[in-house]
Amino acid sequence: MTYTKEQFEELISLLNFDQRKQLAQTTKDPVILNKLSRDKNPYIRCRVAQNPNTKLEILEYLSRDEDFYVRKYVTENPNYKNKFTVELSSAQHEALKKLIESSQDPELRNVTLK
Repeated sequence: MTYTKEQFEELISLLNFDQRKQLAQTTKDPVILNKLSRDKNPYIRCRVAQNPNTKLEILEYLSRDEDFYVRKYVTENPNYKNKFTVELSSAQHEALKKLIESSQDPELRNVTLK
């Protein structure tokens, strides 16, 4: 049986919390993950952000979520982490480290340098 996008989205919206949570944690389907990334419940959006199968485009959308924990889990997703790998000289590394340490921005202070 095939469904239109609207029918498919309607089916997902009929799932209960536990079913949506399980789907958000385990699915590899980008269409389902995209739909669940817009779920009204931040707990579901957190599970999408943690799912290692979530594509970068969805993670970028979730990185602007109103919920702190959704944004936090986005930064821990390997697909998002890999986006920001940058090689720095030791002088650049130290300068950036000092800037982060002196920042008053709580999100910036969560940045770790290796």
